[in-house]
Amino acid sequence: MSTLEHSKYLPTHSHEREKIGARKDFLITLWYLSNEESFRQVSDRFNVTYSSAHRCLKRVLDFLISIKSQIIKWPTGNNVKRINNGFKGKKGINNIIGVIDGSHIEINKPKEDQDAYINRK
Repeated sequence: MSTLEHSKYLPTHSHEREKIGARKDFLITLWYLSNEESFRQVSDRFNVTYSSAHRCLKRVLDFLISIKSQIIKWPTGNNVKRINNGFKGKKGINNIIGVIDGSHIEINKPKEDQDAYINRK
């Protein structure tokens, strides 16, 4: 949060009635992204206007996009082989260098290469 506070994405002045701040910006963004509430419900929940909530979301998402290369790093060199061997040893799956936890999305397996579509849930 302190990185956001000192970034160009958080305004030093506020045209809003009350300065929202980095903490509330993050809370609004996290709540919106992790729940199924409408934007109107989120703005009511955090006692901000609809437009202020939208600006909070945009500020935080723009900030996160700006630092993505510092956070998301693909493995390189010997790490690729080490990570691949770890997945192969634990799950018997070859050619894996990373996973993303997420929601189950049911699909029909394609006729070709069905083994590439493994469901852990």
